[in-house]
Amino acid sequence: MREHVAERDRGAKVGEAAQVLGVSAPTVRAWIEAGALRAVAGSSPLRVGVMSLAATKSVVEELRRHRDDRALLVDVLRILRDRGVLAGEDVAAGMDDLSAGRVRRLDQATLEELLPARRTRPSM
Repeated sequence: MREHVAERDRGAKVGEAAQVLGVSAPTVRAWIEAGALRAVAGSSPLRVGVMSLAATKSVVEELRRHRDDRALLVDVLRILRDRGVLAGEDVAAGMDDLSAGRVRRLDQATLEELLPARRTRPSM
C-alpha cells in the first residue's frame, strides 16, 4: 500500500498520462507547457501530478461527450479568443485607466483621430 501511495505522489509519466487521456505524449507536453496540466516539480523524467491528471481527464471526457455539438465548439472558441484578447497588455492598461477614472468621451472627432483614414477606391 505504501508503495502505491508513493507512486501516486511522484505522479504519472508523460506516456502514462497520454494513455489515460487518450492523447499523444507531445500533446501532454504541450498541455503542461500551456498550464492545462501540472507537472510534478523537479521530476525527471517529467511527470504529471495525479490530481491535475484526474481533473483534466474529467474535462477531456466531457468535451468528448459533446464533440458533435457544433454550437458548443463555437462558444468555446469564442471564450478562448476573448480570454486571449483580455490578456493583452493594451486591454489591461485600458481597464486600469477605466477603473482609475482616466477616461474621455469618444466623440466623432476623437474617433477620427484614433482610426486610420479610410482609403476610397478610385472610380473607374
